[in-house]
Amino acid sequence: MKEFIILNNILILIDHETASKILGACNSVTNYFKASHICNNLLTESAKILKIEGGGLKTFIKTRWTSMYEATYSIVRMRRALDEVIFIIFLIYLRYIFN
Repeated sequence: MKEFIILNNILILIDHETASKILGACNSVTNYFKASHICNNLLTESAKILKIEGGGLKTFIKTRWTSMYEATYSIVRMRRALDEVIFIIFLIYLRYIFN
């Protein structure tokens, strides 16, 4: 069975297994930020500073047919904020190791 995703306004066909892996990865990222109050706060503040609109990260839920799009698009939309948070966490980690 083939699934499709839209990436940079291009329709891409992928197999069901690959789609499941992508959605699982999206949910892993979303669940991490929902579970970590500090990282969630950093992500929210980074999104505000970068003026990213549309809300935060969305979770894929099998029974909601639009959630596949919402989950993947939220990761793409929040990419710059996610990169910033990862960089901040990396700097904190380095400071912890070398102090």
